[in-house]
Amino acid sequence: MPAKSSIGTSAVALTGTSTPVRYGVLVKAADGNSGTVYVGYADTVTANSADATDGIPLAAGASLAVPADKLPNRNATDVYLIASGAGQKVFYEVDAVGPAPLGSPAAAGSGSTTVVGAAAHDAAVSGNPLLLGGEARSTNPTAVASGDAVRLIADLIGRLVVAPYATPERSVDGTASATDTANTSVIAAPGAGLRIYVTSVVVSNESSTDTAVLLKSATTTRLRLPAPNKGGCTLTFPVPLRLGDNEALQFAAAAGVTTVYVSAAGYVGP
Repeated sequence: MPAKSSIGTSAVALTGTSTPVRYGVLVKAADGNSGTVYVGYADTVTANSADATDGIPLAAGASLAVPADKLPNRNATDVYLIASGAGQKVFYEVDAVGPAPLGSPAAAGSGSTTVVGAAAHDAAVSGNPLLLGGEARSTNPTAVASGDAVRLIADLIGRLVVAPYATPERSVDGTASATDTANTSVIAAPGAGLRIYVTSVVVSNESSTDTAVLLKSATTTRLRLPAPNKGGCTLTFPVPLRLGDNEALQFAAAAGVTTVYVSAAGYVGP
């Protein structure tokens, strides 16, 4: 840690070397000081002699964090020192205070960590908004354990990769067929506290007779879909069809034909 010695009753700059300050300057009075050091931001700083210009007092061993915005030129040369007696000394560190880099622990005793974004990537952009970044990938990353922290991923030009509705592990689908009017399961019940959310349905009637398909949550009809002979229908739900708690997705033909097929896809959630 740099030091400034021989501080006396005349104001002196902390350093004569231009040192830009981004966050602040930490100033610590030497433990062996016999007097008080006063810290100010101009060469007019005084040592407990004028209210308008007196510096901030530092007893032996005390320290002060000077924020960068207190310095007229945001430079360590803006810090001035004066003392109550000759032969005083301070130690200092530029940017030892202020926001910690992302992922770094806060300084001891600060109680928090501040996240700072300063542009980067292809640079140029800067200013107030905190820019978010992901990991660019052309292949899938290695899966982490459930409950672990994980990086957001994007394609190679920065478009965020997002799975619709739910994670792939929660996706469900099924296909079933029937030749009668009995209830037929397409996707099994997911378990207590869970529901099936249907996102798409395809109905196909391979017979020469028109019929309809009753789409059901367990035994409760939720939709009636047309199934014309040698045809069918396809339905995609902008808002997923939410079934009952722990209920299977089933269907029944309004009239038995040979054969009606129903395929469905969706996901499981609470």
